[in-house]
Amino acid sequence: MKIRRSFAAFAVSLLLFAPSALADDIRLDTAVTPVRQSVFLEVDPTQDNYSGRSEIALKIQTARQEITLHALEVKITRATLKLADGKSLQLTSKAVGDGKTTLSASQIIPAGDASLHLEFEAPFNRRSVGLYKYLDGGQSYLSTQFEMTDARRCFPCFDEPSFKIPYQMTIKAPKAAKVYNNTAALESKEDGVWKVHTFAETKPLPSYLVALAVGPYEEAPVPNLSVPGRVVSTEGKLEQSAAAKAATPKILDALQEYFDVPYAYGKLDQIAVTEFPFGAMENAGMVTYREDILLLNEATAQQRNRERMLNVIAHELAHQWFGNLVTMEWWDDLWLNEAFATWMANKVVGQLYPELECHLLAYQNSAMWEDGKVTARPIRKPIRNDSDIMDGLGLNYTKGAAVLTMIERWIGADNFRQGIRNYMVAHKFSNAKASDLWESLSKASGKDVASVLQSYTNQPGYPLVTFTLNGDKLSASQSRFAYAGTSPTPQSWTFPIAVRYGKGQRQAVARVVMNSETTSLPLEFEPDWIYPDDGGVGYYRWSMDTPQLKSLVANRSRLDEREKIVLEANLGGLYDAGLLSAGESLSTSSQFLGEAHPSVVSPALSDLSSLRRVMVNDSNRTAWKGYLERTTAPLVKRLGWSTRAGEPAKESELRLQMVSLLARDSDDPKLLKAASDQTASFLSGQGKVDQALIDVYLAIAARRGSADMVEQVKTALAEAEDPQRRTRLLGMLADFGTEDGQKAALDLMLDPVVTPSDLRTLLSGNGVEEQRRQRLQSWIEEHYDAITSKLPSAFLAMVVSSQSGIQDLETLSKAQAFYSAQPDPNGALKRELDKISETVKLTVSERQRGQSSFNQAIGAK
Repeated sequence: MKIRRSFAAFAVSLLLFAPSALADDIRLDTAVTPVRQSVFLEVDPTQDNYSGRSEIALKIQTARQEITLHALEVKITRATLKLADGKSLQLTSKAVGDGKTTLSASQIIPAGDASLHLEFEAPFNRRSVGLYKYLDGGQSYLSTQFEMTDARRCFPCFDEPSFKIPYQMTIKAPKAAKVYNNTAALESKEDGVWKVHTFAETKPLPSYLVALAVGPYEEAPVPNLSVPGRVVSTEGKLEQSAAAKAATPKILDALQEYFDVPYAYGKLDQIAVTEFPFGAMENAGMVTYREDILLLNEATAQQRNRERMLNVIAHELAHQWFGNLVTMEWWDDLWLNEAFATWMANKVVGQLYPELECHLLAYQNSAMWEDGKVTARPIRKPIRNDSDIMDGLGLNYTKGAAVLTMIERWIGADNFRQGIRNYMVAHKFSNAKASDLWESLSKASGKDVASVLQSYTNQPGYPLVTFTLNGDKLSASQSRFAYAGTSPTPQSWTFPIAVRYGKGQRQAVARVVMNSETTSLPLEFEPDWIYPDDGGVGYYRWSMDTPQLKSLVANRSRLDEREKIVLEANLGGLYDAGLLSAGESLSTSSQFLGEAHPSVVSPALSDLSSLRRVMVNDSNRTAWKGYLERTTAPLVKRLGWSTRAGEPAKESELRLQMVSLLARDSDDPKLLKAASDQTASFLSGQGKVDQALIDVYLAIAARRGSADMVEQVKTALAEAEDPQRRTRLLGMLADFGTEDGQKAALDLMLDPVVTPSDLRTLLSGNGVEEQRRQRLQSWIEEHYDAITSKLPSAFLAMVVSSQSGIQDLETLSKAQAFYSAQPDPNGALKRELDKISETVKLTVSERQRGQSSFNQAIGAK
């Protein structure tokens, strides 16, 4: 299967949730609801445990003998319920599973207002969930990650998004420590060696948006921000915050203008967290980031690092409205939070930094490869357990953003924005459902938005539209897109289609909302070519007969860059569906290597890389190298082998991609020497390094590197103060290819120098080539308990997905046998195995049907 993944599509905030399975009835009884909550915590980052107390104002609708709330790995030592008449009841706590705790009274609790007083103690988590502890430079720090369901790991609470209430936090910490919360501190009083920080009450929030951080952090104010704000980091890194401080005010102002609703949270702290396995988290007024996203070393950062920083900041700040100000009622609408923040970030960054050409990022291209599988799930689906939230999480961002892009184009940008503004005003500081947004967009535009959004969110997959041209009449029929050899359940969609067509210098657009199996689009004239996705925004694949397809490719100069990129992806989809042969796909992709814009050439290189992964073997490798050298020769001549001063950033990125592809099968002495020399300079920190190409040089060196080189990387990793340098070193560890080198690199996963949040990089990188994948699986089988106990709980399935590159059924069978025997309370492992099984079978089918035509195309005998 020719998998296409957008290079920058996942500048997003990844999420975390509890590992325990949830019961069928997972929601709390709404007959007992919180009104507000205060929390007092006594914390010392140098210790392993902490204590606290909390008061929760309750409304009890019906008389009862027990109250159920959430507490996980938190021991409630005392529970008292104060009733409206002044009486107090002592309650007995009992954990009942699924992260819930029942508080029972010896008599009936009457309906009415009450106040629940709790005392508790708990350990600091060491796997990046709840209130967790991490080390940096020998110093201890605390941070939080509560989404999805981990506020309950910090303090007892009603840990569901529909319980949206004010919180007031008081933190007692060593007086030398800095303390941060969602709101500003009202006062800080010394108490011996301690200091007690009392924070203002928050606006109504769901529990997953409460946050705190404690430790020897450093901070710097953000100038020109419309509210007080700081960038916060661990010691010695603030000098790398200049780019974030410059960008944040612009982004916040642009968002306030778009929503026409002021930022609601009084202050804006942005905290760079060393041990943070996700992108970022949109805690109200106190956003946390993986440090290599928020902090940039201006001397070494690449353009993609800057773009990621801008997109993630914009994504998290967009959440301050979409998700924070207006919150989903339940996790089935999480897709809407993430889809809108992803869409909004791209829009705002594109508006503020037009040189980045954000309009060329077509999210559908990175969503459809997963969404087309039989194992794909809807982005809006019933949530019965926490594994349901995890399954297909990435599509919440990419598919959701792509569908919103299509909707905006269809109803018009002004109508779309007005619908969003009306929605914000109607539901601010409360909860809403997706249907509330659909209704608002429909009212603003006068179009049936709900029918389109429902067909894309409540079912998986997307349509394949087959166009037939007969003179000046164009007919279209829809069916569910299916990879070759698969038979997914038939479905239909309601969606807008815009077909641009031309003859000579004349062009026109035909539009229709397709809501049946077939439809027709009358044309103004008989065209020479048709492009079935004007603007490149449709969430559908399309096909037409071979002459029309060839005519479109021949006339692609009539398309803009985004449309060309989407055309390439669509051609890849036709190959995946078995409607183009491997040889035809290779030939067509190669035609785009001569395009002027680097962003149009990039997908063509990705296509070649995907075909190489599946089709190239020892018998045809020589022919492939010859074909690749011939085909890419003009591009090599155009770009050269080294970075040129002052060149556009996209050219630098394209060269990196080109060299990465060519280096896979190259033994060129000059390239190997350059990789060796550059790697030595990078590891030692001495000498000049080509920052734009260093990633590929590190990969080349690692593929041939020994255990001795792993030791050098370990030393450099322990000493790294630059977050991007640390990330590059982790990436290098994932590339070691010799037997002793890879084993040494894998063993580092259990070494303290590699944190729990680093493990995903090493797991995902090691499963690429066959020998390395086999060694990885053997290593995992030997160390399964150790690796899964160190991983953040959200990433258990990532151990399985590290084997997604398997290319034969025998190896698949062995992996299935091992993982099927492991504990799987949520069903997450089984779901991941099902996905891998489908991917492997598709790969085997692709090779069987395409090997002959591929060999013929490259001239292999």
